[in-house]
Amino acid sequence: MGLLDALTAVVIKKLALTERLVTMLLYLGLVTTAASIMPAYLVWVQPSAWDLVLLVLITLVTTVSQVFGIFAWRVAEATAIAPFNYTQLLFAGLAGFVIFAEVPDRWTVAGAAVIVASTFYIGRREARLKGSAADAPIAADLSRRDPRRP
Repeated sequence: MGLLDALTAVVIKKLALTERLVTMLLYLGLVTTAASIMPAYLVWVQPSAWDLVLLVLITLVTTVSQVFGIFAWRVAEATAIAPFNYTQLLFAGLAGFVIFAEVPDRWTVAGAAVIVASTFYIGRREARLKGSAADAPIAADLSRRDPRRP
């Protein structure tokens, strides 16, 4: 799953530079539909009206999430965005607890804590490195100034 996630990130980063948002959403929808048709067919149950409402809500939330994700990949470095994908583990654990009353064991909590902490560390480090790189031209420009001129 990690390999597919990384491959998706690379493809989205490349496509975001040249393709329109609607085109990318269409491609993503077609690929995920094609990949899920056979597994869905094997276990298909006719959805009820309530199930259809939930499916529409899931579709809307997923589409909005994909739009924001595409915008993020378009404007930011992959090294700054990719670690934040791991926060999905935190939200999945929280949803499992709230919706299904699943209580994670200590190893799950410890692993999630390591992932979340490393995500925040990498995010802060990237922000600091980006700030340092932005200041570098200014520092270089200042070092070339004639000290006698105001």
